[in-house]
Parts: sequence; C-alpha cells; structure tokens
Amino acid sequence: MRLTQSSRLLFLAMKSPCQGLRATWLVSAIAVFALPIAAHGQTMKAPDITKVPTLYVVPYAHLDTQWRWEFPQTISEYLLKTMRVNFDYFDKYPHYVFNWSGANRYRLMKEYYPADYARMQQYVAAGRWFPAGSSVEEGDVNLPSAEGIFRQILYGNAYFRKDFGKASTEFMLPDCFGFPASLPSILAHSGLKGFSTQKLNAQWQPAPKIGGPGSPEQTPEGIPFNVGLWIGPDGSKVIAALNPSSYNSNVYTDYSDGPPLDLPGEIL
Repeated sequence: MRLTQSSRLLFLAMKSPCQGLRATWLVSAIAVFALPIAAHGQTMKAPDITKVPTLYVVPYAHLDTQWRWEFPQTISEYLLKTMRVNFDYFDKYPHYVFNWSGANRYRLMKEYYPADYARMQQYVAAGRWFPAGSSVEEGDVNLPSAEGIFRQILYGNAYFRKDFGKASTEFMLPDCFGFPASLPSILAHSGLKGFSTQKLNAQWQPAPKIGGPGSPEQTPEGIPFNVGLWIGPDGSKVIAALNPSSYNSNVYTDYSDGPPLDLPGEIL
C-alpha cells in the first residue's frame, strides 16, 4: 500500500480560553465516517475523496485529569461539559464526530453521570464518538517501566472493549515531553498501529540536534519528521505523527504534494 502525504495524519492543537481546558484537533484525510444519526443544521454532502482533495477535522478535547485543579472540579465541571457540549454538536451537525481518550475518565463519567454515559454509548455505537488513545490515562512514559506502559494499554483497551465493544489502535500522548526509544516496540507488541504527540520542538524543551532549517521535511528543530515510521530497537514499527505545530496553528501545507509513504504489511 502506498499512502501519500495527503492521507497521512496530522495533529493540530488549539489552546482553549476556557479554564485551562485544551482542545486538540486531529486532522485526517483517510477516514470516511458513516453518520447515521439524523440531525438538522449541517447538510453538506460527503465529498468523493477519490476525486476531491479533502481534509477531515476531528475534534478532540484534551483534559489533564488533574493539573491546576483537583478531582472534584474535573468530575463536576470538565467531564460533564465534555459530554454535554459534544452532545449539542452531535444534534446540530450530522457530520460531527468526536475523539476522546483516557479510560479512567470514561469510568468517572459512568460512575457520576450514568444517564449521560448511556447516551454517549449510543453515539459510540453510531460511530460518532470514538474512544481513543488505548490507555487508562495520558501518562508519562519515561519513568514507568515497560510493564507499566503495557498495563496502561491492556487495562485501557480492556475497558473500551467491555463498555463499547471496540478498542483503540493508536497511542496518543499530546502533552508529554519526550519518549523512550523502546516505545514503538512496546506499542507494536501491544497490537497498536499508530502514535501521535506534540511538544517535541525547542519551544517546549531542550531539543535534540535534529530537524530545523534545511532538514528533509523542513520540520522544527527537535522533530525528525512530520509523519512516518518510528522503528523500535527490535525492528517493530508504528506510524508516528510528530509535528502537529503549535496550539494555535493553521494548515498551510499541501499534504498531497510529497513522496508516498510505503507501509509494511504489519502496519496495515
């Protein structure tokens, strides 16, 4: 399979002005979503992506379960808003889909808001709300052992399978600052196919001597490539999206203009 850059994954992050909540936007040009729930407001016909260059934008609400707030506020305000604001969007826009991670957050939703949780499960079943990220939380992967990362994925996807009948196939850590070289091997042996992150550039941390002006893909300093194959020490591979740009960036690049990405069979 030859996957051109027009069908690669790019993660964009946008800073939210609302009480520290941050929303991250997943841009993908390869997914076509069947949206069976009827609604009013948006009636645009789905484009034919074999003929029309298409950029799909999938909202994702990034929430630190605990950061500059405590669990009571996370439960009483942020989790509830994540569900109900998106419910309103589902009702208004029939093409709207939503992507959210963290099995622990889903567990808290179920415990404290069972009626809303049951409604959310209906959107998951309809293919409009996607349990993502595979893990229990978007946790650090530098200090924990390999077994700790394996168990994050094991328990996270076990919860998704139990409550939604489906699991995630990617690992998403948009708010971590560096990763071990063993991570692609751990993810591949966990059955995952993709990885995405941000904050690898020199704006956030001392960056490695890679990327920058004159680099093959003109990536910022500290970022080796935009989207490609990350190979672990044992040769295992995952598709990695490493350059989402900043929290308030726009799309300026034509991702259909570039060399194709040949994916090995184990990735497909």
